[in-house]
Amino acid sequence: MHCQILADNPNATSTIASWYYHQWGHLSADRTLETVQSSLSDYLNRDTLPLILMLCRDDEPVAVAQLRFQENPDYPKDSHWLGGVFVKQSERGKRLGNKIIQLAIEKARTMNITTLYLQTESHNIKLYRQQGWQQIDTQDNHGITISIMVNQL
Repeated sequence: MHCQILADNPNATSTIASWYYHQWGHLSADRTLETVQSSLSDYLNRDTLPLILMLCRDDEPVAVAQLRFQENPDYPKDSHWLGGVFVKQSERGKRLGNKIIQLAIEKARTMNITTLYLQTESHNIKLYRQQGWQQIDTQDNHGITISIMVNQL
Protein backbone atom coordinates (compact mmCIF):
# COMPACT_ATOMS: atom_id res chain seq x y z
CA MET A 1 0.00 0.00 0.00
CA HIS A 2 1.32 3.45 -0.89
CA CYS A 3 0.28 7.10 -0.80
CA GLN A 4 -0.52 9.01 -3.98
CA ILE A 5 -1.80 12.47 -4.80
CA LEU A 6 -4.88 12.52 -7.05
CA ALA A 7 -2.96 14.70 -9.52
CA ASP A 8 -0.60 11.75 -10.06
CA ASN A 9 -3.47 9.31 -10.65
CA PRO A 10 -6.40 11.30 -12.10
CA ASN A 11 -8.06 8.08 -13.27
CA ALA A 12 -9.10 7.55 -9.64
CA THR A 13 -11.40 10.59 -9.85
CA SER A 14 -14.46 8.59 -10.90
CA THR A 15 -14.03 6.10 -8.03
CA ILE A 16 -13.68 8.88 -5.45
CA ALA A 17 -16.61 10.81 -6.91
CA SER A 18 -18.78 7.71 -6.62
CA TRP A 19 -17.77 7.21 -2.97
CA TYR A 20 -18.48 10.84 -2.11
CA TYR A 21 -21.77 10.94 -3.97
CA HIS A 22 -23.13 7.79 -2.35
CA GLN A 23 -21.91 8.80 1.13
CA TRP A 24 -22.88 12.49 1.16
CA GLY A 25 -24.68 13.23 -2.12
CA HIS A 26 -28.12 12.97 -0.57
CA LEU A 27 -27.42 16.05 1.57
CA SER A 28 -27.84 18.43 -1.37
CA ALA A 29 -30.71 18.14 -3.83
CA ASP A 30 -28.71 19.78 -6.64
CA ARG A 31 -25.72 17.44 -6.31
CA THR A 32 -25.32 14.70 -8.91
CA LEU A 33 -22.58 12.17 -9.50
CA GLU A 34 -21.49 14.28 -12.47
CA THR A 35 -21.26 17.50 -10.43
CA VAL A 36 -19.26 15.73 -7.73
CA GLN A 37 -16.88 14.29 -10.33
CA SER A 38 -16.54 17.67 -12.03
CA SER A 39 -15.74 19.40 -8.72
CA LEU A 40 -12.86 17.00 -8.10
CA SER A 41 -10.98 18.48 -11.07
CA ASP A 42 -10.19 21.40 -8.71
CA TYR A 43 -8.22 18.93 -6.55
CA LEU A 44 -5.66 17.96 -9.19
CA ASN A 45 -2.86 19.80 -7.36
CA ARG A 46 0.35 18.50 -5.81
CA ASP A 47 1.66 21.31 -3.63
CA THR A 48 -1.22 23.78 -3.39
CA LEU A 49 -4.71 23.51 -1.98
CA PRO A 50 -7.06 21.90 -2.65
CA LEU A 51 -5.62 18.44 -3.10
CA ILE A 52 -6.55 14.82 -2.43
CA LEU A 53 -4.29 12.22 -0.86
CA MET A 54 -4.99 8.56 -1.49
CA LEU A 55 -3.87 5.30 0.03
CA CYS A 56 -3.68 2.90 -2.91
CA ARG A 57 -3.26 -0.77 -3.44
CA ASP A 58 -1.56 -0.91 -6.82
CA ASP A 59 -3.22 2.14 -8.42
CA GLU A 60 -6.65 1.60 -6.86
CA PRO A 61 -7.59 3.96 -4.03
CA VAL A 62 -8.75 2.36 -0.78
CA ALA A 63 -8.80 5.52 1.39
CA VAL A 64 -8.81 9.25 0.64
CA ALA A 65 -8.61 12.59 2.40
CA GLN A 66 -8.74 16.18 1.20
CA LEU A 67 -6.78 19.23 2.26
CA ARG A 68 -8.66 22.38 1.29
CA PHE A 69 -9.68 25.86 2.22
CA GLN A 70 -12.82 26.77 4.17
CA GLU A 71 -15.33 23.98 4.39
CA ASN A 72 -17.69 25.81 6.72
CA PRO A 73 -18.90 29.37 6.02
CA ASP A 74 -18.73 30.24 9.74
CA TYR A 75 -14.92 30.13 9.48
CA PRO A 76 -12.51 32.39 7.53
CA LYS A 77 -12.12 31.74 3.80
CA ASP A 78 -8.40 31.15 4.24
CA SER A 79 -8.80 28.56 7.00
CA HIS A 80 -7.37 25.12 6.23
CA TRP A 81 -9.56 22.02 6.46
CA LEU A 82 -9.24 18.27 6.40
CA GLY A 83 -12.27 16.84 4.64
CA GLY A 84 -13.60 14.05 2.48
CA VAL A 85 -12.03 11.35 4.63
CA PHE A 86 -13.36 8.09 3.24
CA VAL A 87 -12.32 4.45 3.44
CA LYS A 88 -13.63 1.92 0.94
CA GLN A 89 -16.30 -0.24 2.59
CA SER A 90 -14.38 -3.52 2.17
CA GLU A 91 -11.25 -1.96 3.73
CA ARG A 92 -12.81 -0.61 6.92
CA GLY A 93 -11.58 -1.81 10.29
CA LYS A 94 -7.95 -1.90 9.16
CA ARG A 95 -6.97 1.52 10.61
CA LEU A 96 -6.69 3.02 7.13
CA GLY A 97 -8.70 6.03 8.28
CA ASN A 98 -6.04 6.74 10.89
CA LYS A 99 -3.31 6.31 8.32
CA ILE A 100 -4.82 8.62 5.68
CA ILE A 101 -5.49 11.29 8.33
CA GLN A 102 -1.87 11.11 9.48
CA LEU A 103 -0.63 11.34 5.89
CA ALA A 104 -2.82 14.42 5.36
CA ILE A 105 -1.43 16.02 8.53
CA GLU A 106 2.13 15.32 7.37
CA LYS A 107 1.37 16.86 3.97
CA ALA A 108 -0.21 19.91 5.65
CA ARG A 109 2.94 20.39 7.73
CA THR A 110 5.12 20.33 4.60
CA MET A 111 2.88 23.09 3.25
CA ASN A 112 3.48 25.17 6.42
CA ILE A 113 -0.13 24.78 7.56
CA THR A 114 -0.24 25.18 11.33
CA THR A 115 -3.96 24.74 12.06
CA LEU A 116 -6.41 22.30 10.50
CA TYR A 117 -10.16 22.20 11.03
CA LEU A 118 -12.63 19.48 10.17
CA GLN A 119 -16.33 18.80 10.51
CA THR A 120 -17.60 15.34 11.29
CA GLU A 121 -20.62 13.39 12.43
CA SER A 122 -20.72 12.22 16.04
CA HIS A 123 -19.78 8.60 15.27
CA ASN A 124 -16.32 9.75 14.08
CA ILE A 125 -15.41 12.04 17.00
CA LYS A 126 -13.50 9.31 18.85
CA LEU A 127 -11.33 8.61 15.78
CA TYR A 128 -10.23 12.23 15.62
CA ARG A 129 -9.85 12.75 19.38
CA GLN A 130 -7.43 9.81 19.49
CA GLN A 131 -5.25 11.77 17.06
CA GLY A 132 -5.25 14.99 19.07
CA TRP A 133 -8.19 16.85 17.53
CA GLN A 134 -10.25 19.05 19.88
CA GLN A 135 -13.98 19.65 19.48
CA ILE A 136 -14.74 23.38 19.38
CA ASP A 137 -18.31 23.66 18.07
CA THR A 138 -21.47 21.73 17.22
CA GLN A 139 -23.76 22.71 14.33
CA ASP A 140 -26.72 21.46 12.35
CA ASN A 141 -25.97 20.53 8.73
CA HIS A 142 -29.03 19.48 6.71
CA GLY A 143 -30.60 17.97 9.83
CA ILE A 144 -27.41 16.17 10.88
CA THR A 145 -25.50 17.26 13.98
CA ILE A 146 -21.86 17.84 13.11
CA SER A 147 -18.90 18.66 15.30
CA ILE A 148 -16.24 21.15 14.30
CA MET A 149 -12.80 20.06 15.46
CA VAL A 150 -9.36 21.66 15.33
CA ASN A 151 -5.80 20.36 15.40
CA GLN A 152 -2.80 22.61 16.04
CA LEU A 153 -0.03 21.12 13.97
